[in-house]
Amino acid sequence: MMDGVGLVVVGFGIGGGLAWIVLTMIYAGSAGEQASGSAMARLRRIALNNELILNAAGEGIFGLDREQRITFFNAAASRLTGLGEAQVVGQPVAVVVGAVATLLSRPLPAGAAAQAATVEADLPQANGPSLPVELSVSPILEKQALTGWVVICRDLRERRQAEESQRLATAVLEWSAQPILVTDLAHVIVMVNPALSWLSGYAPEALIGQPAALLGARDGEHPLPADLGETLQREGVWRGEVWNRRPDGSLYAVWLNITRIGDARHQGGHYVAFFFDITERKRQEQHLLLAAHYDPLTGLPNRRLFQEHLASALARSPGRLALMLIDLDGFKAVNDTAGHDAGDAVLVAVASRMRSVVRAGDLVARLGGDEFVVVLEPADPAAARRAAQSIIQEVSRPIPFRGQACQVSASIGIALAPAAMREASELLEAADAAMYGVKRAGKHGYRFHGGGAPEEANATLNGAFGEGLGDEGALGEGALGEGAFGGASPTPEISQSQGRETVRAGEASPQEASS
Repeated sequence: MMDGVGLVVVGFGIGGGLAWIVLTMIYAGSAGEQASGSAMARLRRIALNNELILNAAGEGIFGLDREQRITFFNAAASRLTGLGEAQVVGQPVAVVVGAVATLLSRPLPAGAAAQAATVEADLPQANGPSLPVELSVSPILEKQALTGWVVICRDLRERRQAEESQRLATAVLEWSAQPILVTDLAHVIVMVNPALSWLSGYAPEALIGQPAALLGARDGEHPLPADLGETLQREGVWRGEVWNRRPDGSLYAVWLNITRIGDARHQGGHYVAFFFDITERKRQEQHLLLAAHYDPLTGLPNRRLFQEHLASALARSPGRLALMLIDLDGFKAVNDTAGHDAGDAVLVAVASRMRSVVRAGDLVARLGGDEFVVVLEPADPAAARRAAQSIIQEVSRPIPFRGQACQVSASIGIALAPAAMREASELLEAADAAMYGVKRAGKHGYRFHGGGAPEEANATLNGAFGEGLGDEGALGEGALGEGAFGGASPTPEISQSQGRETVRAGEASPQEASS
């Protein structure tokens, strides 16, 4: 310190404000005017303590007198500039930190004399490149008189790096082709990038502040996964498939990867969601599924799906199921005379007509070629008979094709599953045998195959099913009434062939003839 000066007024920043250490400037006069030795010792201890405090501060602190000469320079200021205190004390601040002199040369607004002025500047270093710093200059007033200034110099390198990282992260978010969404822990959207906006069809302003569930399909067919919220809460990560809906109503599928970001104690933070559009993949999967289970020409279930359905139906409805195997009569002639396009048109028309006369819960499938099957569940003999009559009636109607009419008919074999039957192949073989019996008997009709003991299989229609044909109860009229399979249909005289009955369209069964 200079002779005669005991202490100076200094200040330094702590956190966002200034905590001032005020040391009164004391000028020492003559020996007779100086305080006692004990008082001076006390002042020296105070000065030493404050010097230690100033040098322990992490920010550069230095003082100026009224002539803007440097009066003190703490250790942090020396580290930032590369200059020792002995090199700068007494020097004009303009020589050491020119930005401070520039700041002090600016006129202060009225009433701002006691306020700090702040500026960001590049601080020259004695042995290296300049550093980005924030300079805060505060006046020192004693009895409203200006006696100097305190300058606080904060190193901005970490803050600039954080700002650059933030700027880079924002640029990545903005320019990324990956749709990204950020929510708070209450799942309210706080940020979206343009890719997410493009994928979802929502403008950013329509999403910010809204719950993330707004993006969902919001229907019963595509609910959000039940484990999403619980897993996020427990593990902080969730991955899975989600169906979302755009404002225009169109659906799209995404693989969603959600991660929680926050402090180590999970006291705060956000959820960041990455969206991977898998709509096209799901379409391809659906296409493959359709190709594997549906006939591409008619749109009906194919043999594979039929077999799966029949096996399930046998387990689900034992003793209450009918299988009808249908082969078209005259289809080869259509192909040979009118061509394969006409044949395809006939198959499509037949498929549509069959679906129109069975219930929504019954299955119509195409096994291949001109062979179809119908699974009636539940069903009894009377119901199966009405269905067969309606199908024959519909299939036999002319089918228009390019100005001409194509006509086919149907031979139908019917097998009713006994309660003990569990093998789908047995039931299909029984229906197949009955269908070929119709073919041998002259086609264009239907035949039941007995499902009991061998002798019952060769009995007459009445003998095979007893009073079942006459029972128009719950499974007959109630489940498959006349409305389900059309009105009253032709009922023939029953002809006998190898012990089984073949009913041809246009004839009447004994029961119907006597009624």
